[in-house]
Amino acid sequence: MKDMESISLIFKILAFIFLIFHFGCSSPQERVVPEIKEPPKINFGPTSSENTIFKDQTKEYGLEGVTGSHFYAVDFNSDSFTDLVVLPDLYSTPRFYQFNSQTKKFILLGFSPFKTLFPASFLNFADLDRDGILDVLVGTFNQQKSITPMPLRLFKGVLKKGRLAYQEVKGAFGKISAWPTSSAVFLDFDLDGYLDLYVGNWLGYLGKDKLPVPDKLFKGEGLKFRDISRVLRGENEFIRSSGTYFNARPTIGVSTCDVDKNGYPDILTSSSLRKKNKLWLNLSESKTGKRVFIDYGVESGFAKLTGGNSFYSLCGDFDGDQVFDILTGEFNYSHDFEVNDRSALLKGLSHSFPPKFKRESHHLDVGRWAKGRSDRRGHFFDFNNDSLSDLLIDDSGFPPDSRQYLLKQGKMKKFKNVSKISGLDFVNPSGTVLVDLNRDGKMDVITGQIKIRDRRIKPRVYLFLNRSQNKNRSINVFLRGKKSNIRGIGSLVTLKTNQGKQMRWVQRSFGTTPSQNGEGTHFGIAYGDKPLQLTIKWPYKDLFKKYSLERFKFKRNLDLTFCESGKIIVGRAKSCP
Repeated sequence: MKDMESISLIFKILAFIFLIFHFGCSSPQERVVPEIKEPPKINFGPTSSENTIFKDQTKEYGLEGVTGSHFYAVDFNSDSFTDLVVLPDLYSTPRFYQFNSQTKKFILLGFSPFKTLFPASFLNFADLDRDGILDVLVGTFNQQKSITPMPLRLFKGVLKKGRLAYQEVKGAFGKISAWPTSSAVFLDFDLDGYLDLYVGNWLGYLGKDKLPVPDKLFKGEGLKFRDISRVLRGENEFIRSSGTYFNARPTIGVSTCDVDKNGYPDILTSSSLRKKNKLWLNLSESKTGKRVFIDYGVESGFAKLTGGNSFYSLCGDFDGDQVFDILTGEFNYSHDFEVNDRSALLKGLSHSFPPKFKRESHHLDVGRWAKGRSDRRGHFFDFNNDSLSDLLIDDSGFPPDSRQYLLKQGKMKKFKNVSKISGLDFVNPSGTVLVDLNRDGKMDVITGQIKIRDRRIKPRVYLFLNRSQNKNRSINVFLRGKKSNIRGIGSLVTLKTNQGKQMRWVQRSFGTTPSQNGEGTHFGIAYGDKPLQLTIKWPYKDLFKKYSLERFKFKRNLDLTFCESGKIIVGRAKSCP
C-alpha cells in the first residue's frame, strides 16, 4: 500500500513539472535572447587625424610596419642628412635606416654595421675622436637573470667607401662590471675638450640582496676612459657592516645642465622607489682647485624629502628669465599620497647659490589630474615657432588614458592642453625624438607605440610632420668645435631678439634608457621679432663668443653653423675652417 502511494506521488510530481515547462515557459523559438554587448572599441591611435597640427607621414617616409621603443636621430654616414637607428623593443638588436635625400625615405641597411649581432637597452652616439664620424656607446640594463649580463661597450665608427662599420674599442673603460645601467650621458665636466661619461646605475645584486649600485663618472680622452668616480662626493661610500653603499640611489635617468651657470656642466639624476633625486653641482674644491660634484638636491628644492618614482629631469627656460627651470617626469597611481613626487615644472627662482626651485605641478595637470601617470620622457620645444617653449610628454603605462600630451604655452606663461587637435595623442608613446626632417624650420616628431599593460595594442612607429600654419620664423643652430668637442655638447646658447632672450642647453641624449634627438638647436622667432645676436658659452675653459645676426635676411627658416673662431656658415657644415 505504501509503495502504491509513493508511485502515485512520483507521477503527480512529474505531471506538475511537465505542466510548468509546457505552459509556464516560452518555447525556445519564443524565448527572448539577451543582447550580448560587444566591449567598446578603443582608439589607441590619435584622437583625430583631420586638420591636426601634426600629420602622420610614417608610410610616406618608409617606416610603415616598423616597430620601435627607442630612436636615435643621427647622421651615421656623415652625409649631412639625419638617419635613424631604432631599437624595436626594450631590449633588442639595433636597426639602421639610412635617409635617402632623393626619395625622402628611410631605407633599412641590408647589413649590420656591427661585426656580430647583439641586443641593447640603449645607445648613445657621439664623435669622440673628432674624425667626423659618430662613435657609439652600447648600454644594457642587466635586469633579466635569463640573459648574460653585459658591461658598457664602446664602438668606433668607420666609413669605408661609404659603408658604415663599428669596431669595438677593447678596454675602453678598463676592467668594469656589468652594472645595472639605466642611462649614460656624455659631458665635458672639466672643459678640457674631451667628452667624459656619467653612468647612472639602478638596482643590482650586492651579495644576495638587490640594492642600489653607485653611479660612475669616467674621464675621457678620445676613445679611452678612466674611472674617477671619487669626485662624486659620498657616492661610493661603502658601509661594511651592512654591505651597502649608503649614499647610492636607484638611478633610472640622467641628464646634464649648467644649473648654477658657473660655466661647468652639472648632473641631474632621477631616482625610483621613493628615493630622492640628486642635483650634482660641478664645483671647484677650495683647497686644490680641482673639480668636485656635490649633491644639492634637497637644498635647492630639486629633490623632495619624500621622493618619488622619477623617470627623467630636463633643463629649459620656459619663462625667458634666463634662469633654468626643470621639467620632471614621475610614475604615480591616482590614489598615491600627495606627499609623493608628481610630474612637475620646477621654476628656477634666482641666480643665487645654491640654485632654488619652486615645484609647480599644476602646469602639467591640464586635463589629467585624477589619473595615474607614467611620464617617461619629455621635451621643451617650440612647436609653432612663437618664441615660447611648449611641452611634449610621453605618458605611457596606463592605457587607454596614458597618451602623448602636447601642452602649448600662452602669453601669460600658462599651458593649454592641445593634445587632441595636435594629432599626437596616441596611447603608450615611447622614446620620442625631435628632428626637422623636411628642413622647413618646424620640429617634427618620431616616436613609438608599445603594448605595455595592454596586449591589444599593435606596436608601431609614428612619424609626424609639423604643419603649423603661421608667419613665425626659426633658426636652427649647428655647432662645430675645434678646442671643444666637435658637436658642442654642453654648450649654453642664447638668442637675443628685439623682444627678449631665449636660452638653450645643448644635449641630445637624456633620461631613462635614453633615445637621442636630432642635431641642431632650434629657436622659434615670433612674427615681427628680429634676431639680433647669438651668444655661445662653448664647452672649453672660458671660451665665450658673440655672433651678430643682423645681416641675415630670411623669410621662414635658416640653418646656421657656428664656429669657435666667430665665423658663421650658412647651412649645415661638416666642419669649420
